Amino acid sequence: MLIVPLHRRLTRETFPFATAALILINVFVFLFLQDSGMSSETMQRRMDASKFYQSSGLIDIELPAYRATLQQRGGSDDALDGLDDAPGPVKALMVSSIIDNDYRFLAEFDSPDNFNDAESHAHWRNTRDQYEAKRGSSFTRDWVLRYGEWEPARMFGAAFLHGSIDHLVGNMIFLALLGLLVELALGPWRFLLLYLVGAFGASAGCLLWRGNEVGAMLGASGAIAALMGAFAVIWAGREVRVFYWFFVAFNYVKVQALWLLPLWLGWEVYNLLFNSDAGISFETHAGGIIAGALCAFAFTRLDWVRHEQMDEESKAPEVDHDEQLQQALSDMGAMRLEAAEATLQTLHHQHPDDQVVQLARLRCARLGGHRQRANALAEAMLEQAGSDSASLDRQLEVLRELRHLKLDAEPATRCRLAQRLLAGHRSADAESVVEGLSLQDDARLPSLWLALGNARLQEHRFAAARSHLNRIIDNAPRSAEANKARFLLAEMPPDRSAPASG
Repeated sequence: MLIVPLHRRLTRETFPFATAALILINVFVFLFLQDSGMSSETMQRRMDASKFYQSSGLIDIELPAYRATLQQRGGSDDALDGLDDAPGPVKALMVSSIIDNDYRFLAEFDSPDNFNDAESHAHWRNTRDQYEAKRGSSFTRDWVLRYGEWEPARMFGAAFLHGSIDHLVGNMIFLALLGLLVELALGPWRFLLLYLVGAFGASAGCLLWRGNEVGAMLGASGAIAALMGAFAVIWAGREVRVFYWFFVAFNYVKVQALWLLPLWLGWEVYNLLFNSDAGISFETHAGGIIAGALCAFAFTRLDWVRHEQMDEESKAPEVDHDEQLQQALSDMGAMRLEAAEATLQTLHHQHPDDQVVQLARLRCARLGGHRQRANALAEAMLEQAGSDSASLDRQLEVLRELRHLKLDAEPATRCRLAQRLLAGHRSADAESVVEGLSLQDDARLPSLWLALGNARLQEHRFAAARSHLNRIIDNAPRSAEANKARFLLAEMPPDRSAPASG
């Protein structure tokens, strides 16, 4: 579900300087301060450290103690399942990664009481110091929010870190959209105060929900969610224009702003309870929305809201583009397809890069049964599409529209989309896009299968990883990708579901 409040055209008087500063800070941190975990230097350092972790005997000291600690906490050691059968280097890499992220275990274990004598404790401490020196420092690791650790610096700092360029771009788009509106109502300094309070509240929500787990969180989305909660409270009884996208339905509508608060918060809570394996920190978003709403309520009680600027904004003329698009969508809903297409065609000439207009034209062609036009529109959209999260969602929607007409995009187009999805860490969507394609359809498939296998391997979904890697060996046995697939298969934990030989 996507619900985005809309604003008027940006002017010199309404330029959000604080929002722009936050965007620049986030971009600077990602480009110049954060370390890339996929760089060759970082990976080599990590591999050297894991080899030392094994050869020094550190794994033999820490792994049994860590198993016992997990059981004492009242949980299970499921995270360690399969490690005993893994090859030595793989086992060392995975164990060290898990334990490095559990700062509580390391803090509790660093005591002479856990060793036979002071000399054994000193030996462990010295060996771990050597391992950590080989692993090297990391800006991201120093500032990421670690579950269970109520450290204020990390609770603020994690809001300025991002896991990938797509993660950064998606968050900055929403920061710009919401920041323009909220900063208009509060002014730059109070807006910055709200943002920092929201970041802290979002981190608190994460820590309260995942306090007993092992892991970490980063990203600006919790602080941005605070702007959502604040927007709903500050505008409260005013009618605001929003764009919504719920599964296949999308439109523009005017609602009282306060109604957005239960919608936004309810969506995060629903996903937290029923979609917890999506890899998204819904509890952080929920914490941010609540913190932002409470902070905004305090601002309104203190009369810190600039009502005169909000009044001037509400009197500004509506953007004609939005009104025309809303009319076209209404015509589509009433099956007045010729009128809808005429309006959408005009909008497309005015704004040729507007993907919402393009998707509406595709849906209009599909509703009218115009297969050839729908196919041409879909191919054009997929060729020029971006790689941020919202764009990828629209591209997947394009494929669904085609499949309503029992059509599909060209194999080359589907492969390019799968590559963009993989770059955005959306392996499940990438799998569905290339499903049914064979090597005769596109020569890039072995490299795509390898990337999918790697992605599933990183997620510890070994059955899916084996499926992709074996597909390479079966279809392109002499390729370079097949050699890499054989290596990865050999390094994986054994398949417990396979029948025993003999």
